[in-house]
Amino acid sequence: MSTYSRMVSAAATKRNCAPSVRGGHVRLDIHDIDALMAKYALVFRDHFHITKTAYARLLMPAIMGPEVGYVIYLDCDIVCIRSMRSLWNLRQQIKLLGAAVDEAQGLESLKRMLGLTGTSPYFNSGVLLVNLETWRSQDVSGRLIQWIANNPEKVVFADQDAINAELSGDIYHLSRQWNLQLGSIKNIKDLPSDACLLHFNGKRKPWHFGTTGLGVEHFRQAKRNSSWRSIPPDFSYQYYKIQKSITKRWKGFLALRTLAQM
Repeated sequence: MSTYSRMVSAAATKRNCAPSVRGGHVRLDIHDIDALMAKYALVFRDHFHITKTAYARLLMPAIMGPEVGYVIYLDCDIVCIRSMRSLWNLRQQIKLLGAAVDEAQGLESLKRMLGLTGTSPYFNSGVLLVNLETWRSQDVSGRLIQWIANNPEKVVFADQDAINAELSGDIYHLSRQWNLQLGSIKNIKDLPSDACLLHFNGKRKPWHFGTTGLGVEHFRQAKRNSSWRSIPPDFSYQYYKIQKSITKRWKGFLALRTLAQM
């Protein structure tokens, strides 16, 4: 099976990526999207730990070109542990796009804000199987961008909210094996036997120092086989925890001092 991958990035370089995709059946193109994203600077914003780069998936037709009819989109915090052939074979059933249900808890108020009924699923946009021909013909990019511009107060999880609000009835339901959200699933001790795409959604990523748990070893093994094997772990999560602790203690100190002065 031949693999044709396209990486959307403002920082990746062919020098770093090329050694990781060696092989006669593998092709990698890297798209620098800075100029394209700059056109929507007033619409696309960072949201907590979700950067504005997440919105790039809405611009897939402009990035991929007219020769691409279907595409599998993957977030950068996803690790593939087995063949995606079965997912790709579903493409003929996809009228617009396929996605797995978001497994986070407490989404009911968000769903109501987006105009979804109580029984309507809320989908996670970390893995998408997209029919780009339909996407283009229905100007889905334009519709989603317009929704975001018109509803900034409803945007919590970036483009994902726009996809759910605008396209809910057109989304094909993918099984969780294609988007196993390890940051949301609780009380799971072992990876399901059919799991293919491990999604480290949430703030804690497998490249952060000290991260443990399901799927982390798969990431580390992939890293050891890549051009990034010598890059040390990211300590940003530890810095965040320290900063949060200091802020909490400082606020407590100020509160006690205020009471003492009363």
